[in-house]
Amino acid sequence: MTYKKIILNKLVLVALIISVVYQIAMIGIYIGGYKYTADRPEKNKIIYVNQDGDKGQEMVNSLKESLNFASKETSDLSEAKLLLREHKAALVINIPENYTEELTQGKAVKLNYFYNSAGDTISKQTGTTVADRLTNKVNLAASSQKMQAVLVKSMMELAKPQIETDIKKAVGTDPSKLETAQKEVTQTYQNRFSQMAKKAVNLNSVSENSKDINPKPTSKMNLIMTPMIAPVASYIAAMISSIILYSFVLKKAIRSNVSQKWHGLLALEVDYLAISVATGLTGALMLTWIDNFNYETTLKLFGILSLNTFVSFQLILAIYMVMGAAAFLVSLPLTLAQVVTSGTMIPEYLMAPALKAIRPYLPVSSSWQLVQNTIFDTTSDKDPLVQLALIASAALLIVLIILPIRYRKNDHPRPDVDILSFL
Repeated sequence: MTYKKIILNKLVLVALIISVVYQIAMIGIYIGGYKYTADRPEKNKIIYVNQDGDKGQEMVNSLKESLNFASKETSDLSEAKLLLREHKAALVINIPENYTEELTQGKAVKLNYFYNSAGDTISKQTGTTVADRLTNKVNLAASSQKMQAVLVKSMMELAKPQIETDIKKAVGTDPSKLETAQKEVTQTYQNRFSQMAKKAVNLNSVSENSKDINPKPTSKMNLIMTPMIAPVASYIAAMISSIILYSFVLKKAIRSNVSQKWHGLLALEVDYLAISVATGLTGALMLTWIDNFNYETTLKLFGILSLNTFVSFQLILAIYMVMGAAAFLVSLPLTLAQVVTSGTMIPEYLMAPALKAIRPYLPVSSSWQLVQNTIFDTTSDKDPLVQLALIASAALLIVLIILPIRYRKNDHPRPDVDILSFL
């Protein structure tokens, strides 16, 4: 079998097509699906249950104007909870009876929030985030009112002599004007001091000042998931393609003549490189189309995903060399492990010890960091490129050691159970 025939085997084209199609499918479905949801927050529904009459309705109207979500109003709390259990809403806000009256009197009140933690992640996240922010704003407003009341009372006490003097001037020599004068003068001072207190509290009160240190809107789920989904997609593409390439390209070359094992390995590496470039290019273009990245970001993603695919090929080949037909028993669990250890769902410091131990030796976690750095301009204490280079080098070294041992020069070609026949 010639070197050219090994490289240009029809099954190589099949492996390449599978890798490209898998990128389009996985990135399109996952990232495209997240993008659709992230671009339509108004589809998340909040149900308002007002049990506080007209004052409560004013609050509901104010909340509906400030929150960009679909809404529904009902007076039946049980009905609202049922809709929440059926995953037809993200949050229920219940304004209880006498809420606004007790709030203005300075009493301890509770604005009730209900969300369903057994539902989807986005609805729960929306519900808890909205509840926390609304509570903070209501508390801030209530605190401001209390501070204003204290300031007005203090200023009225200090101005008491002046108020009494003004009342005497207003009464003059007519005692019948006393009651009217007391009300008018007192009200005038209260109005003046209320305005002064309002300005003072507004200038000095604590307000929310939350800032995102990342230049990209990380509240969008499609951007959050991109650093994990893209490398995982290219790793899975490499894993699927490896079944074809290892079973038919390398094995076919060796079966024709054991001495051609090095030609077979070299041809396999060339095929790996070609498929990696095609996979990386497809993945980068899909991400740019969905996430609207610029040219520079697209170029970087192309390099990262191509490198991730190539390193994944090396790792999987080393596993095949060591385990033969049973390699898929390791490569499949590794896929699941890389989803968990990537860093998108769980930070490294919270990972189980076993997962944390294998994380540095998996390509997806390093590629995840590279994509993070590219999209969000983050940094890490370890160089992901060095880690990928070490993984590829170690895997290739294992292959170079095992290949001549498994297929000795003077051995006769013998049938070898490949992974497809094993399955």
